[in-house]
Amino acid sequence: MSRSDGEEIFLTQNTFSQETNDDNLDLCNFFLEYDATTTSETYSVACSDISEDEGFSNPKLTQFDDELHLNVSKIQSKSHQPSTSRFHEPKTDKEIEDMQSKKNIRANDPNVGLSPIRVDLAEMSLDELNYSISRFICEVRKTDGTEYPPDTLYSLVICLQLYMDTLGYNHKFLSYSSFIQIKNSLDNVMKLRAEVRVPKKQAEEISLEEEEKLWASGSLGSDNARHLLNTLVYLIGLNFALRGGQEHRDLKGRNSSQFQINEKNGSKCLIYTEAKSKAAQGGIKHTNVERKSVVAYQNTENQARCVVHLFELYASHCPPFPRKADALYLRPLKIPNGNIWYADQPIGRHSLANIVASICQEAGIGGYRTNHSLRASAATRMYDAGVDEQLICEVTGHRSNAIRNYKRTNEKQKRKINSVIQGGTDSENDDSGKFKISES
Repeated sequence: MSRSDGEEIFLTQNTFSQETNDDNLDLCNFFLEYDATTTSETYSVACSDISEDEGFSNPKLTQFDDELHLNVSKIQSKSHQPSTSRFHEPKTDKEIEDMQSKKNIRANDPNVGLSPIRVDLAEMSLDELNYSISRFICEVRKTDGTEYPPDTLYSLVICLQLYMDTLGYNHKFLSYSSFIQIKNSLDNVMKLRAEVRVPKKQAEEISLEEEEKLWASGSLGSDNARHLLNTLVYLIGLNFALRGGQEHRDLKGRNSSQFQINEKNGSKCLIYTEAKSKAAQGGIKHTNVERKSVVAYQNTENQARCVVHLFELYASHCPPFPRKADALYLRPLKIPNGNIWYADQPIGRHSLANIVASICQEAGIGGYRTNHSLRASAATRMYDAGVDEQLICEVTGHRSNAIRNYKRTNEKQKRKINSVIQGGTDSENDDSGKFKISES
């Protein structure tokens, strides 16, 4: 999910996380304040390889078993709380409490005609939840007094719903008929603030001309550890249309079967088989879903830009197996140790996530470029070349029409469309008589 003001908010059923640079907006401060004093009460279940028979004969293990049951009982008492630390010991937000307190003060005035609001959300009835949350939707503001955009209001309600889930209440504010007042209030406020909506910020694709600029500037290459790593991330993300986030981070080295180098018809190829992805998570719903498998063939015309050759070159500069780090992308050494260019340690999460942005900045390429731009570029180039949509989905891994979200008209196509509307026949806008759709 993307906020309308350009910041990204990601919501799942059990977790809530936010990436933002807005100091005025911290959703945790609304509903889920984190109490650092509770960190000492974190419990976990320890597992042992010792058999049950050994446990009966060992008093220490018997004592451990008693402690284990105690810990399990404590965990079960908090079974509704998501694992992320921001949900530990959730409390009602001060902003909601302040709003409720002000309402209750005004409610004491018989001329106002307001009903008092119970402060503790956990003790509210369905009618009280409907009333208080609806009022909150209408009145909540940023710390500077400005209104929240529509998408942010929607996220706040979902966040509050997750908070209620930690208390053991299975409330669906936007789908259950018992909360129709909340749904209608949110719908109306979002409509009133529709003009505040900001276009979603999407990762831009990298054109062939811009890619050539990356190679010419030296941002891509294999002359040192950093350049080789950046180039491998670029080529793997492009050839296998990987998502920019966790998919790169989850790639494994030779200990797994995600990457295999084979030879077909006298030419080498690199085969990538996904382990888990957004479209194939391995759950009950995905038992019959085949995992994406994509083949990248050897570039015999330009070996310096060949993903197969660079993959083998990178592997030759990594610490030999067995090694501690099973990640594909390892941290470059400041000073190479002979032929070893990389440490037995995965590259940092943020360093990996910023690779495409950094190399584009080095090459003087502007725009909003992220690791996801590689996936966007792969889809764009296939669309522009007229590749069948089913074949595109086999590379990207899409299982629905979501692949069409990558289509976007470029400036040249917009000019041609407007020329057609105005009755023009400008030859420079007429390349093939057809309109192609570009990737976003």
